[in-house]
Amino acid sequence: MQGRAPSTAALRLSAAESNFRQKVRIETSDDNRFWLVSRDDGYIFDFTQGDRKLSVLTVDYPVSRGAMCASLSSAGPTLMP
Repeated sequence: MQGRAPSTAALRLSAAESNFRQKVRIETSDDNRFWLVSRDDGYIFDFTQGDRKLSVLTVDYPVSRGAMCASLSSAGPTLMP
């Protein structure tokens, strides 16, 4: 629809690793002091086998006018065999 602001934004991450799955949490803030969770159930992943590759490195989250911060799970990526 023309004239309407989008209801979601997207964050694209990059990864040097392959064959992994990683949980992503996105927080936003209007003042860089108090942060609110915008998304805590995002995932990025990459599965590579030979010349075939399936990779999703983008996480959608609700639009916010504040600053944005993304963090990866403290447990680290889940590497796939």
